[in-house]
Amino acid sequence: MENKKLIYLCKSRYDELNEMEKKAGVISYKTLVNYYDMTPILCNNIIDIDECLTDNIEVGSLSYIDEDGEEIYKDIYQYYIVNLNNWDIENLKKYDDEIIIAYSEKIDNYILLVDHFGTLWSGVLTDIEFTTDYEVYQEWEKSIKKGDE
Repeated sequence: MENKKLIYLCKSRYDELNEMEKKAGVISYKTLVNYYDMTPILCNNIIDIDECLTDNIEVGSLSYIDEDGEEIYKDIYQYYIVNLNNWDIENLKKYDDEIIIAYSEKIDNYILLVDHFGTLWSGVLTDIEFTTDYEVYQEWEKSIKKGDE
């Protein structure tokens, strides 16, 4: 269970999953955004307003290490102002390579940085598995908390 990422879905949220998500057993980017009720507002010019935005990454990363050990920087295609609180940010850190969130000091708000382009968010699958069994989710949460100790 070490690298597994899991999210709990109540019946109504499960019913909202598309067939691709149900078949793959993982949620989409859209489902993750909706799960946290982010209500994204497009603001692509935020990078011009807050030139330090990318220095304030709260969740995720702007780069990754490829199989050759090289650091590859992600392209960011869209920026959205989102209504998140500190609790949301701490919980999103469990899924930190699925989503990128920065904090803008200039507008005192969190910003969702989208690193994919040309595909509906409902078609971008994450590595986050889902369960409708809350006890299974609680056991997973206990296991990741033990890993933090």
